[in-house]
Amino acid sequence: MFWVYVLENPRGKYYVGQTGNITERVQDHNRTDCFEGHFTRKNGPWKLVWSEAHSSRSSAMQRERQIKRMKSAKWIRAHLLAAHPAAAALMLAKDLICEAIRWKKLLQFTYGNHTRVVEPHLFGRDSA
Repeated sequence: MFWVYVLENPRGKYYVGQTGNITERVQDHNRTDCFEGHFTRKNGPWKLVWSEAHSSRSSAMQRERQIKRMKSAKWIRAHLLAAHPAAAALMLAKDLICEAIRWKKLLQFTYGNHTRVVEPHLFGRDSA
């Protein structure tokens, strides 16, 4: 059995790969004894957020290339990680928060009769 997988780091970056042993491969990406030349070791820790089983390595490699050609975290969130509507809503919120942080905008959330304005770097705490 071969696997195509997506890892996510705490900054929301994704890494796409394929392997014959997914557990061992994720552990290898999270090694901290050597960082030189390894994107995943320098930018971890990583958690497995999606995987797909394939019967052959060539099939797994084709799927990996397909995903990598998209070159888009939004595409990964929308097509691979959004298994149900609640997950899609959370992923959209994460995109909005990342965009607000990038442009240093205030976020305004309205729920029921309450409105909360939040500075992106203080997400989760009232700013007013």
